[in-house]
Amino acid sequence: MQLLKLIGSQAQIHIVQFTHRGKHNDHAWGVGLLNPDQIKHHPPAAQVSAAAILELESLWKGVTSTDPSDLLSVLSERTSHLQHSRASLQRLIHRYPDYETGLGRWDSEVLKYTKEKGPKATRIIGHTMGNNFDSDLVGDPYLFSRLHGLASPDLAHPLVTMSGDPYDMRKCEVVLTDAGESVLAAQANAVELNGIDDWILGVHLDSKRE
Repeated sequence: MQLLKLIGSQAQIHIVQFTHRGKHNDHAWGVGLLNPDQIKHHPPAAQVSAAAILELESLWKGVTSTDPSDLLSVLSERTSHLQHSRASLQRLIHRYPDYETGLGRWDSEVLKYTKEKGPKATRIIGHTMGNNFDSDLVGDPYLFSRLHGLASPDLAHPLVTMSGDPYDMRKCEVVLTDAGESVLAAQANAVELNGIDDWILGVHLDSKRE
């Protein structure tokens, strides 16, 4: 919608909105979760209303804002449109660092499964994805990049170490460091140990900035 607005398009937009799937009526968070038969029997296309477009614009401003309070403000508003969009954005809030550990959701999860399922990176990433099946869907390259960040030699106290081929997750092994063990057990705080330089939507978290 934002792209169409920027190019000045006046096109009427229709959407095929999958909400649930399968005999268990699970949420259809992504088209990749649907099999060909489910896609074939898709819901009818519906025109995106003017009210829904205004709501999308409001959500986009919250997502791209450099101030996290703008997103919280948008999500606090009541709506009758775009329930999946709001549910997804609610989950993204968990990417912010936890007050106690200093870890966002995905760093916390990959550390957890490094301890429980390591050292093979593929097992760590596979269990992280398989046990976090909700609206904040991420892929294996993203999780592998988070492991790289936790192992960075630029950190004062890396939380994991990587061995083998660091560019091939199938040939890479990951283990917790003592600092990683302490953070995972909530006995230390990752931000206090290493600072932070990360992006969450439009917000840049940078502990080096005043």
